[in-house]
Amino acid sequence: ITNSSFTANWNNCDNATDYILNVYNKRAGNYEKTILNEDFREQVIYDEYIDSKLPTYLSGWEGKLITVLFTNSETYKFLKVGKSDVAGYIQTPALNLSGNSGNYELSFDIGSYSSKATTVNLYINNNLNRNIPINASNQLATQHITYPLTGGTNNCIIKFQGGQKGNYAFVIDNIKITQVLDSIE
Repeated sequence: ITNSSFTANWNNCDNATDYILNVYNKRAGNYEKTILNEDFREQVIYDEYIDSKLPTYLSGWEGKLITVLFTNSETYKFLKVGKSDVAGYIQTPALNLSGNSGNYELSFDIGSYSSKATTVNLYINNNLNRNIPINASNQLATQHITYPLTGGTNNCIIKFQGGQKGNYAFVIDNIKITQVLDSIE
């Protein structure tokens, strides 16, 4: 073995006509792994609640009072969650966030559905993690938020739910969860 070459040997396998040798470089250190990255661009049903159809489009996802909104050009799609007088929610499928001792990063784009500011509750495994203040944005997910979080498990569910009575509705897009993992994880 040298820095630029090696010799490989193996035993013959009966009836084999070809062999594949896979060579890779395993570096010590950390790398960022994307666990979840959802931008809702594949959603095709508009102006109706997709709660019962949500698992068809987004495997493992659940929600209540979910509609798909889009800009005039249909290039920017996002979810509306809830109504002004009824809190809806959107939650991820169960995710394995146990790597890196359960440390992970959650980022998303969010906004109020109305012209008033609101709040959204963030739950992790059905435990309230925080109440997120949301700027007034008139149906656009213009507020980018990133949270470093801890306590990830091998069966972790993240849920966003309207939190302000009388102004529950919000819009959300680009939900992304990443972890920095050791190269041997």
